[in-house]
Amino acid sequence: MATVRKGASGIKSVSKKQTTKSAVRNVRQPTTLGDMGDTSFGVLDETKDGLFVTFNNVTKKFELTTADILLERASEDSDLPDDFISQVEDEINLGNLEVSGDIDGGAF
Repeated sequence: MATVRKGASGIKSVSKKQTTKSAVRNVRQPTTLGDMGDTSFGVLDETKDGLFVTFNNVTKKFELTTADILLERASEDSDLPDDFISQVEDEINLGNLEVSGDIDGGAF
């Protein structure tokens, strides 16, 4: 007659090794404006020379702006600072302006 042995029938569980997240972060500080994450400059080359850095409240990024757009935005409320107007008046020489056509100064 055959001998039957009783085997160990314990519950076998398999546990998955948990992965640990590294607590050390390597953060490299930006060394130029272009390295910052909140900029929208594109490729900085000679075509961007003479532009001003401005902050766009809609996109929440720094952008490059021309002097014309900068002055246009500054005068949107029709209230330029008096010191600025005085400086422009002092520096503009009306004799250097080229006028094409007739200018009607109105009646006084």
